[in-house]
Amino acid sequence: MTDRDEDNFDLTHAVQDALRHLHPTPPVPAELDERILFAARDAFARRMRTRLILRRTAAAGGAVAAAIALFFGVQALRESATRPSQMAIHAAGQVAGDVNGDGRVDIIDALALARRVESGDVAPRKGEDLDHDGKVTKADVEQVAQLAVKLPDSELSGGVKFQ
Repeated sequence: MTDRDEDNFDLTHAVQDALRHLHPTPPVPAELDERILFAARDAFARRMRTRLILRRTAAAGGAVAAAIALFFGVQALRESATRPSQMAIHAAGQVAGDVNGDGRVDIIDALALARRVESGDVAPRKGEDLDHDGKVTKADVEQVAQLAVKLPDSELSGGVKFQ
């Protein structure tokens, strides 16, 4: 809505005055003007409430997602700290597949065992003969590699129980 006192610089003053006389602005009753103003303020207030609700909902949703992620992260850390993963324990307390004796079965154990098999040293040491055939073979290397890369208590454990 333009102010009547404001000049339109594209038109001369004479043209502006002539247009005002040709098309006079009708008077608006005060009651109608107040209703329009009330409706505009109400619509604006609804938009502001909706935006506020959306902001709070998004913030709450983000906080819930962060809390869930934190919970599962702590649970994963707690599980890995309470039980050693990827360790098959024999009755004598020896870790099956732990070739280098660091207390866990990892791919380094499989690599070390593979090098021993390739060099011709097939005399089994504690925890190296996983298929119990009396010698260390490529099958033992494959089982150590499987132990190193699989999850505890999986179906691929071949009967080896994890702690």
